[in-house]
Amino acid sequence: MTYDVNTNLYDIEEEFYREDSSKNNGGGKKRRGKKTIRAIADESSSNAEEQRKIDVKLLLIKDLRYFPYKGFHEDQVAEIVNLYSNWILSSLDLNRPDVPDINKEIEFTQTRSSGPGGQNVNKVNSAVIARHLITGIYTRSEGRDATINKKRSMEKLILKLERHVSNWKIYLKVAGSSDKERLIKDLITQVIGD
Repeated sequence: MTYDVNTNLYDIEEEFYREDSSKNNGGGKKRRGKKTIRAIADESSSNAEEQRKIDVKLLLIKDLRYFPYKGFHEDQVAEIVNLYSNWILSSLDLNRPDVPDINKEIEFTQTRSSGPGGQNVNKVNSAVIARHLITGIYTRSEGRDATINKKRSMEKLILKLERHVSNWKIYLKVAGSSDKERLIKDLITQVIGD
């Protein structure tokens, strides 16, 4: 066997195992060679991709628990699902959450903080909950100052929405379908139906 510099190591290894497995070891049976590194890498890559799809789907289902459909009539739910899928598709095109008007798409609620802090915690509404109205995803920030909490909860919400859009991007890429809107609606109706 002579090899030049451009010979691929995978090819050398496969040739070695082919020669090894073709020998008759006296037992009357031909033994099968070990898996090559390429075969192991391909199998591992395939398994990792399948596992990633499962993980991302579980994360999306977890996020969709907050999906705001409860208390609406079926026709309204269909409209909300359509709005959500359009928002996801728009966010995927922008490669970030599509929030053009914060005042219309995000609801801020002030509540009392919990934990240590004395009288201030008990009588002042300084904790802020920021909730994205389309997805239902929310964050909460507590502290002594409501304006700082509003800013923090907004930052946390944007990060959660970015992660949510990123998970949809991975899910739709792994699913490999050209009809993204149908896949989005199918997953939402699966979650709503459960």
